[in-house]
Amino acid sequence: GKPGIDGDIDASVAAPLRRGSSRRRPGAGHDPSPRVPELLRFAAFYVALFVVLGAWVPYWPLWLSSRGATDAEIGVLVGIGILARAAATPWFASRADRSGHRRGWMTGLAVASGLLFAPFFWANGFAALAAFSLAFGLVYPPLFPLGDSMSAIEAQRSPRFDYGRVRSFGSLSFLATALLVGEVLPGRSIDLVYGAILLGLVATAFTTLLLPARGDDEDHHESPAARQPMRTLIRDRTFVRVLTATGLIQASHAAYYGFSTLHWKASGVAEGTIGLLWAEGVLAEILLFTVGRNLTSRLRTSGLFALGATAAILRWLALAATTDPTALAATNWLHGLSFGATHLAAYGYVASRIPRRLASTAQSLLSALATGLTSAGATAIAGLLFTRSPTLAFGSMSALAALGLWTALGLRRADDERRG
Repeated sequence: GKPGIDGDIDASVAAPLRRGSSRRRPGAGHDPSPRVPELLRFAAFYVALFVVLGAWVPYWPLWLSSRGATDAEIGVLVGIGILARAAATPWFASRADRSGHRRGWMTGLAVASGLLFAPFFWANGFAALAAFSLAFGLVYPPLFPLGDSMSAIEAQRSPRFDYGRVRSFGSLSFLATALLVGEVLPGRSIDLVYGAILLGLVATAFTTLLLPARGDDEDHHESPAARQPMRTLIRDRTFVRVLTATGLIQASHAAYYGFSTLHWKASGVAEGTIGLLWAEGVLAEILLFTVGRNLTSRLRTSGLFALGATAAILRWLALAATTDPTALAATNWLHGLSFGATHLAAYGYVASRIPRRLASTAQSLLSALATGLTSAGATAIAGLLFTRSPTLAFGSMSALAALGLWTALGLRRADDERRG
């Protein structure tokens, strides 16, 4: 057999997967459209999950600073979380795939996240903060790929299930939380940030219980792929190319995430304008997720990746060339494509081409390696370059996106074979 998943994977592995997934299931032949409660359950989960991020990403460094952490120590604490995510996410996801009980694993991880985050409130000193950052980083990040894998399975069962629209609730939740905390925080205790995160974690644990468990393990069997999901995926050349394209394009956002605010503020851009620029990017992302179903139905995987990479190249070249607010506003909407189209391309590949038995592991590798380790490395490189020249830092990100575009174009052959 030739390398690749579900039509490309070795025949001895693909055959039992196809046989296992082709067994008639209860309800087969009925209307494939998902019931409204399923849509609402997934939407509620993404809302709760991104409440945590909406308070964490913009404001957690401020909370750490209030506990006496220096700038350098904050960087280390953030790095610890990234490394923990890269190490733990594939492990948990592969165990969830092998067990066939993804919802149970998600509930356990969500509860553990709340229990391991709570002691932050009493942590004093760098050692304690580092220990809790490591522990929390091990159990919270796996919720993202596990949630995406469950939604991918739902999309396989119900072709009308619109992941992009459901996922847009998460982006909207992130934006609303970040704006609300930013509005309420001035003049109040920084522990408001801690409270918002803890509340989001409690809500996340509750919403995992609402996710549909219908057929969670209905196709579970001990096929070679089920016993070694990670090895099966890594041996697939097409999946590795998807992993590489995702990593390069998403990692090219490193300078934007880490240093654009500093760059714009140092260049005289008002803080209110900076906030609007960030909001513009998130709103563009929400818009793309809302209409993403139409886009993904027209473009193949390689086309979506190429669209995301091209948008990223244009964005980073613009950021390298100017800090004029009007020019920034004219290009920052491209975030909907540079991030959103890339995310939909990777998700769509898993949903349509990865067997159900490997879905969680595939999503976890995309999360841990493609958007975890590569982004961490790109952030370190961007930081070194930014101290010398912001133009050089953002320009280097366009080079990363260009490599992602080159990798994505190599997927056209796999798309053509799949279509044939």
